[in-house]
Amino acid sequence: MGQGAPCPPESLKAPRFQFPVSRSPFPDPRSPIPHPPPLIPVIKLHIMEQIERIKFMEEHLDRASQAVKALSDALDLYTEAMESIETIDDYLVSDEWQHDFDASEAGLLPKDLKCGVLSEDGIWNVIDTNRELQAQMLEIVATHLRHD
Repeated sequence: MGQGAPCPPESLKAPRFQFPVSRSPFPDPRSPIPHPPPLIPVIKLHIMEQIERIKFMEEHLDRASQAVKALSDALDLYTEAMESIETIDDYLVSDEWQHDFDASEAGLLPKDLKCGVLSEDGIWNVIDTNRELQAQMLEIVATHLRHD
């Protein structure tokens, strides 16, 4: 009996076709299940950011609280002083101021009498500074007033 044709040497054999393990978009069920990285470092980082943010905001709250309290106290004092400012403003343009000034110039008043109010500059400085402060307060209110 005849034998078939001899086998070609190994180098001449056609390569064996291998089917791909999987063409599916799903992972190969035979491969080990990958575990997601632990969330603890991410959570710790997030908490650390929160802590820093809260500390930062607390500093701003403390600063703002102190400033608001100081301004409130100053506005109370200023409101009480408005009557005095109006009184000295009226006094400066009155005949009484002129008579008092003339008496001081003539040496008719005691030497130890405090007479800063007879200095036109002293009164005008207070009145002018008051007007500047009022303008500044209006500007602050106009800039920072929120319509919530």
